[in-house]
Amino acid sequence: MIDMSGGGDPQKILFIISPIGSEKSTTRGHFDKARRHIIDPVAKDMGYRTIRSDEIPRPGTITNHIIEHLLKDDLVVADMTERNPNVFYELAVRRAVRKPVILMGAIGDRVPFDLAAQRVIFYDLDPDNITKAKEELRRQISEVNSEKFIVDSPIETAISFESTGQVTEESQMQEVLSILRNLSERMSRVENGRTLISGVAIPSSPSIGPAIVLSKTVVSPGEYFTISGIGFTSSTIIRIFLDERKLIGVPSNPDGSIVATVIIPNDTALGTHNISLIDDLANVELVTQLVVK
Repeated sequence: MIDMSGGGDPQKILFIISPIGSEKSTTRGHFDKARRHIIDPVAKDMGYRTIRSDEIPRPGTITNHIIEHLLKDDLVVADMTERNPNVFYELAVRRAVRKPVILMGAIGDRVPFDLAAQRVIFYDLDPDNITKAKEELRRQISEVNSEKFIVDSPIETAISFESTGQVTEESQMQEVLSILRNLSERMSRVENGRTLISGVAIPSSPSIGPAIVLSKTVVSPGEYFTISGIGFTSSTIIRIFLDERKLIGVPSNPDGSIVATVIIPNDTALGTHNISLIDDLANVELVTQLVVK
């Protein structure tokens, strides 16, 4: 995702996922300092603008916007300090679509077993350790920016193992769909009338959806991509449009989820287009964008 909001040269976006906590809390203070002293200076030097979920300015369901950042942003930094469950769900979404992510954690924190083999930048807020963490973060971002960089995704490895070495776009999107279901279940749990995602309080409701995920956000005419989503009316037809042009009607599953493979028509004009999913029974239209080039 490229940021043009400043009116100058476009900047790449680095999305930070971490616990946040309430204002003036110890948690907020720790992660604000880690960001201010480690992440922000390095990101700025390397041409990235940082954003965190509590700073998303756009109206609408915050969950959808977080998912959009996880799927589209150029880089994600995930701080695993405090082992926040929602951080791990968001990390799993990012991993499932094989986009670059850098892991961080406070010195002394335990790394979950399934991430123990991954490279983690351990830090504390001592000046000497801040310098070391910044150097390692700079090195890892340089690797990500390299043309030779290949994303190493443990989720893809698992999918590959189960499918005799063949990782398909649909299998990856099924994995994302499973993660979204788990995220939806977590967010539907009511605690004093509110719930949290990465520490951001939002009003609780019977549903967080619908939410959708595109396997690709840049495609060519005649190219296939996959859409997965949750939160739709169960066992009905969800209509999918490219701008005003109907592409396909997809039956939703009993749990309200969908997975659909869609082709971009050969005569589609180059440029940015809207992809709309319409659930007539719920009177809901969900819109996202992709680029045809």
